[in-house]
Amino acid sequence: MIWQCEIRPGPEFLLRKYFFKRTSFIAHQYYYADEECIKPVYSIVAKGSYHLQQESWRVPGGLEARHRVSEVYVIPYHHHVADHFYRLLKRFCPAMKPKLTTMEPLKKVKILQFPRYNKYLKSRRKHLMHDFDCSGLFNFTMNELQLIRLEINDNEWNDLEKNNSIDLKQDQHSQRELFLGDLHTKTKSRQSHRPTSYQTSLLDSKGLIVSWTLP
Repeated sequence: MIWQCEIRPGPEFLLRKYFFKRTSFIAHQYYYADEECIKPVYSIVAKGSYHLQQESWRVPGGLEARHRVSEVYVIPYHHHVADHFYRLLKRFCPAMKPKLTTMEPLKKVKILQFPRYNKYLKSRRKHLMHDFDCSGLFNFTMNELQLIRLEINDNEWNDLEKNNSIDLKQDQHSQRELFLGDLHTKTKSRQSHRPTSYQTSLLDSKGLIVSWTLP
């Protein structure tokens, strides 16, 4: 499969590959320095969960969903990028100062952590002390999961609400396109943006767990 380089406001040049299994997801976003996606700069990996809800009243044909991001990692590909990220996190993310001692190319660094609540912990306050979020420094958000639409075989609709998840049991000969919500044209407004349209669709790459990439 040949991936198509995507251009986002900023501008940002990236490739996306998402994995869905039941109600969990893993998102891989690869960022490049050029519009042909030849010169890699860094990547972001996010893990979390999503739950489909009602039909969207904003965008006919779509389903609204709520999501929860539990972990986000950033992976720089060059020394100068790693040095820049290190200075950025040290200066603007106090929660990471005690933990972050260095950053190196091709090594991931966690920039968000919201672990699930453990009812067996004696104190929820103690549990929340481990939470931190520095993903905003990278203009990163998964708000695109607030709006989901799945098309099968030339506009045949899949009933996503049936299993409250992206169906993993479709005919392997069918082509599925996954549409996720749009991003705000201003990168600083992404965190609070609610999608009103879709990004370029992602195609099912037929993995053992369903994965989606740009066509």
